[in-house]
Amino acid sequence: MIAVELSRYLGGTIPDFISVLYEILEQWWGKGRNFGVDSNNIYHSSMDSFGKMVYSDTTKLGCSYQLCFNDGQAWINFICLYNAM
Repeated sequence: MIAVELSRYLGGTIPDFISVLYEILEQWWGKGRNFGVDSNNIYHSSMDSFGKMVYSDTTKLGCSYQLCFNDGQAWINFICLYNAM
């Protein structure tokens, strides 16, 4: 089974990809820092994407992005696929 994390960054101009990438990863991984994991390795439900990606049985992870344009708008779709728990 494959699980997915997807984020979209919308902007009026071509976004700085590296900055957007760090922002998206911070959203996903920052939840671990913001909510913390207790001593029993139980995590808060609002940090689902973090929990899935760091779970010990998650052994495969791949990420990709696509820069898109339409009618003067630019956006980046960023996706990570990993084996589900």
